[in-house]
Amino acid sequence: LSVLYATARTAKPLVIDDAMRQCPIAHRADLSNRHIKSMLCLPLVKQGNVLALLYLENKHTSRLFDHKKLTMLELLASQAAMSLYTARIYAHALEESRLRAKTELELSASQAELARSTHSAVLGELAASIAHEISQPLLSIMTNSAASLSWLNREDPDLEEVRTGLHDICV
Repeated sequence: LSVLYATARTAKPLVIDDAMRQCPIAHRADLSNRHIKSMLCLPLVKQGNVLALLYLENKHTSRLFDHKKLTMLELLASQAAMSLYTARIYAHALEESRLRAKTELELSASQAELARSTHSAVLGELAASIAHEISQPLLSIMTNSAASLSWLNREDPDLEEVRTGLHDICV
């Protein structure tokens, strides 16, 4: 763990040729149990930022990670850092695209709901207008009918008023 922390902090590769002699005493028992001979911790750096760490352990040979192998691994690490950086950008772009699509669906649903509400409101206004237009003539018919019955029920019926009321109903 201290190897990883040191590499992440310094952004420099750390090569341990002989794990039993170079590692702190606190870690030697663990390394001995796992038969670790040499280790390498290599930062994956992009524009001065450590993106990840490559940690390799070797159980077979001390001094495995010589200058030639380290140079090759550093070259691979720079390519891996670029790939990791690109993958993160791509993942971020995918997430933004997913969020945009979700927002567009929610907007579309809201627009459809608004259209339904507007349609319902227009139908309600139309129904109220029709009810008003129908209630006026019906009220006139009821008033003229009641008046005509009232004129017929008199002791001396006023037939002229009855005719006028019935005529108003027919017209």
